[in-house]
Amino acid sequence: MRAQQGFSLVELMVALAVLVILVTVAIPSFNSTILRMRGSAVADKLISSLNLARSEAISRNTRVTVCASSDGVDCDNSASNWNSGWIATWQDLEAAVGSQNKVIKFWRLSNQGATINLTPVNSHKLIYRANGEAFLSANGSTEVSPPVAIGFNTQVDRCEELTQDQRRVISIAPFGALTIVRALCQ
Repeated sequence: MRAQQGFSLVELMVALAVLVILVTVAIPSFNSTILRMRGSAVADKLISSLNLARSEAISRNTRVTVCASSDGVDCDNSASNWNSGWIATWQDLEAAVGSQNKVIKFWRLSNQGATINLTPVNSHKLIYRANGEAFLSANGSTEVSPPVAIGFNTQVDRCEELTQDQRRVISIAPFGALTIVRALCQ
């Protein structure tokens, strides 16, 4: 009697059918995992940059401005949309008169398809005072009376394909504390 070598055609077809079913189920789940991770990465980058800016304002004992920037050097003075990136700057009050703001750090948003919006839209600079309080400004010096909280909305493209809450609403209280809430995509 000869020992069986290899697989029969029926066994091979059953194995392929099981593989196709597994791949069909796994790919959508994998895509939603990637979207979730991209959404979290965008929100986490913004949160860490806001925390850094607040701590720099306190440690330097001066105002630190966070604003949208596409080049990493200057604020985009009409941008409430932060999709290219943002910078944190401070002005050395002991330096010569007319000195430019110094960039602390530039955060480039490398996640294509991600959107970050600052609300309310009539202002585009978030400024932390030396005591850690936050306010909004359109020109860097005039304060916009803060609402209950300053808000950022972050989400990624195709976010609406997911059933979970993938948009992040980051609120900054006037005294500087951050809160993060998941919300449905818009």
